This record gives sequence, C-alpha cells and structure tokens, in this order.
Amino acid sequence: MDLKNVLFAGFFASILFAPGLNAQNNSQIELDLQAEPLLSNSQLISLVSLALDETGSGARLFTFAIQNMSGAESAPLFIEYTATTSKFGLILEAVQRERTPFRLLPGQVVVASNNDIAQSRLPGISGTINFSANFTNSGEDFLNSLKGSSQLPADVYTITMSIFSNAPGADGGTFETSQTVTIGENLVEDDESIFSLSPGDVAGSDMIISNPFPEFRWEGRPDQTYRLIVVNKVEGEGPETLIESALSTDAARSNMSANLLQFENLDITTQGTSFQFPSTGVQPLRSGETYYWQVFSVLQTSRGEDIRSSEIWEFTLSDQSGGRNEIAREVIEVDGEIFLLLSAILGEEKALELQENGYQLSSLELDDTEFRGELANEKLEELLEKLREGKLKFTGSSR
Repeated sequence: MDLKNVLFAGFFASILFAPGLNAQNNSQIELDLQAEPLLSNSQLISLVSLALDETGSGARLFTFAIQNMSGAESAPLFIEYTATTSKFGLILEAVQRERTPFRLLPGQVVVASNNDIAQSRLPGISGTINFSANFTNSGEDFLNSLKGSSQLPADVYTITMSIFSNAPGADGGTFETSQTVTIGENLVEDDESIFSLSPGDVAGSDMIISNPFPEFRWEGRPDQTYRLIVVNKVEGEGPETLIESALSTDAARSNMSANLLQFENLDITTQGTSFQFPSTGVQPLRSGETYYWQVFSVLQTSRGEDIRSSEIWEFTLSDQSGGRNEIAREVIEVDGEIFLLLSAILGEEKALELQENGYQLSSLELDDTEFRGELANEKLEELLEKLREGKLKFTGSSR
C-alpha cells in the first residue's frame, strides 16, 4: 500500500469535512462541507478503508458544495488545502495546478465528493482538476510513524481548505473563501485492550471470594461504554458458550433490569471501568457457586463496528454455611516472615497475641478475592517483597 497516495486521495481529502464555518468575507463564492457519519463518528480509521478500488473510487467520506452567488461567470477558481496534526504540525500542502482551473456560471452549484477529487474531476465542469501535493519534513515523519500500523493514529487533525481566483494560492491568487475544520476528538489508539482486574482470575484458576456483592473492575478507557456479563457455571457447558448465549440477548442500561437467561446473573452496559454488583434487578450470586464474567466494548470504525473483549475470568463465592459445597481450607504456617508482615499490618502486640492463642493463617483476602493454599503463599510473598523494598505502606492499622 502506498501510504502517500492513500492519505492524499483518501483521508486528507476526506477530513476536509466535518462541518465547519465559512470564513467571513465579501466573496461571491460560497463553500459548504459535510462529513459522512462513517468518518466523523469513527473511533478508529482504517487506512485500508481509505484506499481506492480499481475504478478509482472508495468509501464516500464527505461531500462539498461550491456555489457562485453572483450574476456573472466566476473568474478561474483554484482549490488549496493544508493538513496539520497536534503532534507533528504542518504535514501536507496541496495546491490545484495552475493549468487546471474551473469556472462557475452565474448561480451554478457544484456538488462533489472525495471520490470526485480522487478522479480529478468536478461534476458539471468540463476538463480535469489536478493537484500538486507535497508532504513536509514533518509529514515525512508522520508517514514513517504509520509503518506497520493499519490504523490512523489518535491525534487532532486540522484541515484548512481555501478557494482562490485567477491563480492558485496566496502568492498569486485572490482569496475567495475557506473553511478550517478539526477532527480526531473521537479517535482512539488501535490497541484498546481490556484487562480484567477483579474479582477472581482467569477461567480455571479456582479463585474464591467472600463478598456476594463484588465490585467488578477492569483496565480500559474510562470514557468508554462497556458491556459486563456474569453467568453461572453450568455442568457440561464451557464459559465461552454461556457468555456467547448471553450476548445473543439485549443488555440492560446502567441501573435498569434486563431479561436474564436462566444461567445469567448480570448483563449490563455501563460507563467507566468498574461496576458494583447490585442487590436488585439481577439474579443474586449464591454461596458455593462458580461464576464467569467478561467485559466488552464496541468501537465505531471507518469499516463498521469493532468489538473488543477482555479475557473470561472466574470466581467462586465461598460457602458461609459450612454445607456440602464448602471448600476445604489449607492452613498456612505463620513463620518469621509472615509474622513480620502481620506485625506491619496489625502491630507487633496484636500479632503476638494471635500467635500465642494458637491462631493459624488459613486464607488471605485482597480486593474481595480470597486466596488459599499456594495462591495465598504467592500473594504473601509478593507483599513481603514489597514490604522489604519499602514499597508497601499500611494506614489505619490497629496498633
């Protein structure tokens, strides 16, 4: 793919054209520019979607109208535009060539699209219009930054389109009208991954939690809308199958009830990167049961919707009743290092009291997630290492 041709014929011709304001002037030439929602609403813009097909056409990204408001034929007209980004500055200058002007009859309106620009024509105008487009040194740096990427980088792009008469450009022509528009506020980086944080861990980890109203937390864009699904484990069905079935039904908006499937505990869309499991409008989590959860986001792209998802995580709600579903606890020996950690948390006097009364460490709970056995040991070792490095501080301890 020739990135220069793609960006010139596709993107930089197309982003002329989120709605903007005409410059105030006394010209009889008016310019109106409109973007298609495909471009103006996109969070990701694929470079492939900007490429032209074999006929020299591509996706319809914008339309523009130029009108002669006077009662006489216009002078020879020329289009010029520049592109800048907030990160690189001025990157592109494109000027209509002097030998390919166009004229408008009294009251004539020319309506064109990015495909017309790519094919060097204006509907209703005889002859062709050609451009001399040059990438600046900053533009070359911008192009180099795109190598290996299939998406236009998140940035703020400013385009100025101007019309001159009699000669191209400010050096020889007479300025008629212009628009300056900015897009990019909706663009996001291509790597919009979602990483689960709590409760539980990846499917198959046998994580146990004790809070029947856990806070689900994940790492992602805080201004994004997410869909959170929680399902109950069903014998003979994998977590992927259960969540896929849940996806086939509509989710509820935040703080609203949804029609949940029999095995579905929660299915909701929410803004931000956390959600507290509610006490109403859902099927409650039950002691001793195992649950799977996954988070999804939908990005609007220039090629349609792009669905991103987190890993499927699992947790089991501990059985507080001591019934048949209770999971056996493994006792952890309170050695010198663990005693050091307990002393830092509880104070040395309280830690000694617990040790003298025969208490043993059977589990460790962090962020509503309960760790036992080897997993508890691993977490304790992590905490001890941070304590030794001075990276762990405790506040509000009962000393």
